[in-house]
Amino acid sequence: MDISDFRTVIAVTETGSITAAAKLLCRVPSAITTRVQNLEHHLRIVLFIKTGRRFIPITAGLALYENALKIVELVATAEQQAAKPQPGGRFRVGALDSMAATRLPALLSALYRKHHDVAVELVTGISRMLYEAVVNHELDVAFIADAPADDRLERMAVFED
Repeated sequence: MDISDFRTVIAVTETGSITAAAKLLCRVPSAITTRVQNLEHHLRIVLFIKTGRRFIPITAGLALYENALKIVELVATAEQQAAKPQPGGRFRVGALDSMAATRLPALLSALYRKHHDVAVELVTGISRMLYEAVVNHELDVAFIADAPADDRLERMAVFED
């Protein structure tokens, strides 16, 4: 089954008609009929009962319709997120105790206000320990003093005293 199968089930269920579903999906009616028949054959069940020109979903068809709505919504969300990614997930931050207490609260608060899906994990320690944690991929970033030059990392001045 692919996303077109789910969209077809949704269109036929909501319109009750092959012709109306075809129009909605910009397809010819025979393509919709074939897709429904192939889907029923693949699943080895009947999804719709035909009464005249109407297609009425039976229990299995309604169950597939409900799941198809969820799947199509998830696919749409995934496509939107891929097209316009938003920061999210875990962000592991290391900082000297003094920076964590005085300089980071405002920055982390601003980050949270802008990106609710970012979960910040803050670790405090001494410069050398935090530097090694970044090199070992245990931290994503570290706010330290006198960071050593290292071609594997990017350094930048963030605060001035």
